[in-house]
Amino acid sequence: MSGLNTLTGQKVVLYDNGGDALTVSANGAFTFATPIYYSNNYGAFNVTVGTQPAAQTCTVTNPNFGSSPANITWVRVSCAAATKYAYITDSVGVLEYSVSKGVLAALTLPSVLVGVTPYVTAGTNPVYVTTDPAGQYVYVVNGGSNSISQYTIGSDGTLTPMTTATVATGLSPIYMEVDPSGKYAYVVNSGDNTISQYTIGSGGALTPMTTATVATGISPYAIVISPNDSHAYVVNYGSSNVSQYSIGAGGALTSMTNAIVAAGLNSTSIAIDQLGKYAYVTGSNVIYEYTIDASGNLSLNGTVPLNIQINVPNGTNSPTSIKIDAYGNNAYIVSGDGTSQFSIDSNGLLSATGSPITDYYLYTSKSIVIDPTGMYAYVVDQNNMVNSYTIGYLGYPSLISGTLTPLSTAITGTTTGANATSIALAP
Repeated sequence: MSGLNTLTGQKVVLYDNGGDALTVSANGAFTFATPIYYSNNYGAFNVTVGTQPAAQTCTVTNPNFGSSPANITWVRVSCAAATKYAYITDSVGVLEYSVSKGVLAALTLPSVLVGVTPYVTAGTNPVYVTTDPAGQYVYVVNGGSNSISQYTIGSDGTLTPMTTATVATGLSPIYMEVDPSGKYAYVVNSGDNTISQYTIGSGGALTPMTTATVATGISPYAIVISPNDSHAYVVNYGSSNVSQYSIGAGGALTSMTNAIVAAGLNSTSIAIDQLGKYAYVTGSNVIYEYTIDASGNLSLNGTVPLNIQINVPNGTNSPTSIKIDAYGNNAYIVSGDGTSQFSIDSNGLLSATGSPITDYYLYTSKSIVIDPTGMYAYVVDQNNMVNSYTIGYLGYPSLISGTLTPLSTAITGTTTGANATSIALAP
């Protein structure tokens, strides 16, 4: 089981062979009460979803494939809210799209331009966009004016500035993360080596915590929150390491006893698998692999070279973003050489799978996001395009390749604004 939002009390009821109901309220392995007995043949099984969670949809992969005299370990249940809208930041604002079966289409109403009337008045140089887990709010990091622009998402997907349109950050904010519960938000400030901490009110507005900022390493670039909402990790570009924090009551961050963990040169991004067992940090041409212990500490598990494309004319091989798929089986890393693909084994180690995908027009890729259902991936590049892919899950344990395939054999890019930088999805 993965993706079930346990922080909001979501539960799913599963059936085996139409009966033996099992209520699952936690991610990880699950076991039906009634074993399947067999004589000459292995027992038949068929796992289905009986009752869906209130705010998510769960799907079963490999529900009745194969047989074994031992425990069946390849049935997978993944829960997510289907993506309905997408938002992309460019050099001047936020563009709005509807999403249907992986295809992006610009909304009929104008894009919301940050800082440009008559749409909203906000900051300059938007560099990052994110949403809350429920898909009600959008937040834009304004690197040029040290602020966050706040929006509510309308029923048609269009954005409306909140009453308090912007909230101050530290110097040169670059990245933002909302915790899995949707109660807290954290902004990484690369200019003054801090994290700004906020609570999220009932209307989505950010309010600085009593301790407004927490120190990081040098030139922090990204932050990730553990799936159980207990720890936070910040990658520091300038000091080539990871800062570790515990999340206390009220969402406040506190440096762990082992406050710093070494990482690759010029670390830029970090991702954690859905079960919170492994973490991955991209550096200059290398990926650092970590295990996460019960106390939240990262321990180096190994390193693997970044799988780069040779002789790409418009790119460099410096990675900018890493994401893990919905099943925890594959990792995707974007850089100037395209999108590199890696499989993840049972020990959390990465293995390159084929050559990187060169994105549309061979321009530098900036950001990747994976659809919560695990079916689609979107890559934003600096040629003002977003490239849409399907993820190759074929329904059988030996054929879960995770390979990205363009949605169309023709032009795959969807036009965005000038110098697009990031993309966020909203259910």
